Amino acid sequence: MKKQNRHHLLSTSWLLALLAFAMLLPQAAQGAPSDTPERQIEAAWERAQASNAYQYRSQLEQTVYPLPKIANAGRQPHQQFIGMEGEVNLAQKSLNLTLWQDASFDPNRAVAIRVENGVSYARTGQNEWREVDNLTDLLAPGGDPMGFLGSIKNVSLGEARELNLAGKTVWATQYVFELDGPAFAEQMKQQLEQQLAQQGKLPPGLELASSDAYKTMAGGGELWLDGDGLPLRMAIEADFPQQGEQERITAVITNDYFNYDKTQLGLATTPFVEAPRIWLQTRMPGVKTAVSFTLLTLLALTLAYFFYATWRTKALQRVLAALVIVPMIVSPLLRGHVVAVFAAEQKAKQVTWQQQKAEADSQAAARDAEKTTDWRPNEAAAGQLREKVAETAVLTTNQTPFAPVAAADSDGDGLSDTDEVGT
Repeated sequence: MKKQNRHHLLSTSWLLALLAFAMLLPQAAQGAPSDTPERQIEAAWERAQASNAYQYRSQLEQTVYPLPKIANAGRQPHQQFIGMEGEVNLAQKSLNLTLWQDASFDPNRAVAIRVENGVSYARTGQNEWREVDNLTDLLAPGGDPMGFLGSIKNVSLGEARELNLAGKTVWATQYVFELDGPAFAEQMKQQLEQQLAQQGKLPPGLELASSDAYKTMAGGGELWLDGDGLPLRMAIEADFPQQGEQERITAVITNDYFNYDKTQLGLATTPFVEAPRIWLQTRMPGVKTAVSFTLLTLLALTLAYFFYATWRTKALQRVLAALVIVPMIVSPLLRGHVVAVFAAEQKAKQVTWQQQKAEADSQAAARDAEKTTDWRPNEAAAGQLREKVAETAVLTTNQTPFAPVAAADSDGDGLSDTDEVGT
């Protein structure tokens, strides 16, 4: 019996080892990428991530169209220009950047922003860092300036020509694509869920809804790759249709990428057969994941074997009953509390967002009012001038006159001082 158990344990261990090897085998193979445009863009994104670090420069031209309401009659679309430049470190999951709200790239007007594990912090000058709402979703979805590449479709090969980038002329190949709104919404939802879960703010079993604004997003763009297959420039035109009280927004985004860590990229693309040690070092996170999975599976099998050998004892039955009953009673209570806290936080954020939106709408209306005039070019100027004079006269007659000052009588003889001066 013991020999048979040892045989089963040995067989299971070999099976798990083969399973772990199978998880690493696709990475070790590293066959030549397909020549399809979709695969070329996917491979370019993978190379950029394998370099672990690069710099970028972004410009955003955003246009907000007023809602079709009577109150918005005469209001013109409002344009906003934003500029960003910074450095991405994928190994540390950090994004350091400088933002200009007028795309002037003037150092005196810059706002420093850093993103760590999906949380954004901002400061001006040498002031303290403070947490802010994510300001980089359009320029760097999920903290990745190439995040849009995860939600594109209908990719086609464009032209090949010289491209002027950061004062240098390089030969680049163009790929044209369309944006996939539903895929982008799902991508952003998963990233937000992961971020909230890491912060302990997402209740277990609770799934967020995808953004309707992202689902209905439409548009397209182009990606330029250099001779090494690395992204050089991405230009996107996105259209976010009106959603209820949310205005229609269009955005034109241009991202330039440069200064890749090609040393790290060379190590990451080294085949396993050429340098096994380097291959393992550069893929240590994947190796750790496979090892952790194997150990957890072994632990689960060990516990299962223990329960199988002792499940008839009353002590184990009591323990199992407690392990089943206690979570059934406690878990709903804890989950209800966590959900209530989460809902309160989201409601507070919604109220804050509505207040900020109302303030922004008020400022936009004030700007539009400054640009409008009551002059009517189809009417005679003399008639409009008479109206202005009449309005001024009405205002003058409606004003409260000054109260007369009482005449002074210093000696009390019944004559005012003014009359006495006259005598």
